[in-house]
Amino acid sequence: QSAFVVFCGLIDRLPKDLYSCDPDRLARCRLAIQELVLQVLGVESPKLVQHMEQLDLDVNLFLPRWLTCLFASVLPTPSTLRLWDYVLGSDGATALPRLALAVLARAEKNFLAASDLSEALRILCEAVDAVKPEDIDCMLREEWPKKRVERFFPGVHDELEVDDEDDDDEHGDVYTPCNLYPAKAIDASEDASTVASTFED
Repeated sequence: QSAFVVFCGLIDRLPKDLYSCDPDRLARCRLAIQELVLQVLGVESPKLVQHMEQLDLDVNLFLPRWLTCLFASVLPTPSTLRLWDYVLGSDGATALPRLALAVLARAEKNFLAASDLSEALRILCEAVDAVKPEDIDCMLREEWPKKRVERFFPGVHDELEVDDEDDDDEHGDVYTPCNLYPAKAIDASEDASTVASTFED
């Protein structure tokens, strides 16, 4: 029962269309999140974005696995659980793109030396696999705290609201930084509880 509560708490913190059975809504939601990450990278690490373009690296090759699966399929299990503590806590779902940004930032030096697509993907894989639980704390509290991305994610504490006023509009739902991430939370402490980490064993 406790594991189910954690699962529901995690899903409740994420954009509702991230798991939509409607492929169009799912695609638009994923695209909006990816554009936010690339927007931040374009300002904070322009050389990295430029190198991605030079290698013709599509972020769909790695970013959906990171964000949609809450890093569960790529991070070591203890690190995944520590990340989930932040998602369940006051950081909410913004912990996911922030961790993605932190991983990319840490891998930047090696990534810029990559000469082809396969090498670049290998470097990103190794960077994620090397993240330890204590790294999660450092990455989310010091390297990429919420305040660092506030100008890119204004109103991240607002409730999730998707514009459904005109379902027939050719553009469909309108996503903005403030409505991608819901503010709902289960009982978790300010500095990230161990609600998820209790299941490590």
